[in-house]
Amino acid sequence: LAKAKKLKSKNPADFILDHISSGMAELVRSLYMALELRDPKKTSGGRVVTVTSTLPNEGKTTTSIWLGTVAAKNGDKVLVIDADMRRPSLHKKYEIGNAKGLADYLSDRLPLEDVIYDKHPSGVHIMTSKAIPTHALTLLTSDRMEAMVRRTRDMYDLVIIDVPTALVFSDARVMAKLSDKTFYVVEWKKTRRDILMSSVKQFTDMGYKDLAIVLNKAEVSHHIENKKGDMAYLYQMNDLK
Repeated sequence: LAKAKKLKSKNPADFILDHISSGMAELVRSLYMALELRDPKKTSGGRVVTVTSTLPNEGKTTTSIWLGTVAAKNGDKVLVIDADMRRPSLHKKYEIGNAKGLADYLSDRLPLEDVIYDKHPSGVHIMTSKAIPTHALTLLTSDRMEAMVRRTRDMYDLVIIDVPTALVFSDARVMAKLSDKTFYVVEWKKTRRDILMSSVKQFTDMGYKDLAIVLNKAEVSHHIENKKGDMAYLYQMNDLK
């Protein structure tokens, strides 16, 4: 997955659209194919994927955006939800407003169709959020949130939920229980292994097994274009023992 310096002035959503045939996009596509091939659907309807990380700025939101774009270009109907009500950023990266979003629906102020933005050129539908850290966990653990996940699963082929970082907040574990898979984004050479494993242990302690590590911004000697660059790796949780 591309480093931020490579994005220059473009937002992540436009960047992946402009480079949809690049080696970088092919790496994102490998995450999508891993989801399709390694994880047969266990329930009816579409797949629900949670995306988190240990620390801020490891690339979880960009990963959510790029995965959604690649899936949409593959023909899937995709919804990306900003469930990080502590540090919401999806609206900034998509360059759209967040005047109405997830919290408005969960608080029963607006119907679902009024909080979904469906006009982005990528074809991805988007649900933004406001920053409401004091009420974030209460809203995410509500019956209305669980019902929304079930409803959007029936509406979309793929629902991607961007959640807060997992080391400090329990939001990611709450949403993981409602998801088919959790992608845990780790920035190469940033997160210490002991801290990562401590955070991952919080998932295993609750019996959650559908977690995969995405290694982001890794420096490798050769990648898909045979040049030095970034690579995304997917590890099932059992691979990290």
